[in-house]
Amino acid sequence: MIVFSSTFNSDDVQVRLEFDEYIPFSVTTRKGLLGAKYLRLGDFERNLLEIMLDPISFAVRGLTLVCFDSLHIPAVKRVLPEQVGLPVLDLHDSQLSELLDRPWAELKANFTLGISNDFAELDLYGIAGSDNVIRSERLEFYCRDKVLLGIRLSHLKSNEIFALQTHASLIEQS
Repeated sequence: MIVFSSTFNSDDVQVRLEFDEYIPFSVTTRKGLLGAKYLRLGDFERNLLEIMLDPISFAVRGLTLVCFDSLHIPAVKRVLPEQVGLPVLDLHDSQLSELLDRPWAELKANFTLGISNDFAELDLYGIAGSDNVIRSERLEFYCRDKVLLGIRLSHLKSNEIFALQTHASLIEQS
């Protein structure tokens, strides 16, 4: 389980999304170089999500969906209370204190990807049960009681949706 302690909001936050034929998507939230620690989620064989964390504040500074093996029908968009910024990982409540001494940690998670006509979401632990959102531009973190339940990329363009659907079609063929 991933628990957040607070929200980080800074002038250097600029969300950049990238889609290509090899990696379903990559998101960075800062221009320039940044040291990082990584939280890896998945089964580490057929699904893998890497979350890049600021090494000092442990704010989420990027995401890379390396691979996925399961799809779901996206949750219906709902209006939820919202904070602006980036979530800051609570290492102790998340039982990830190893990140204090190591550059990476791993959590087993069976996440799925949902693709809509203008957004994509990762359901980590039941995104439909979320009761608030932490948003930074087109990147949204769906939470309940400071536990991360899912991540959504919103306001996607048709070429971005097409890129994700291409990856999804490879899953459906295998």
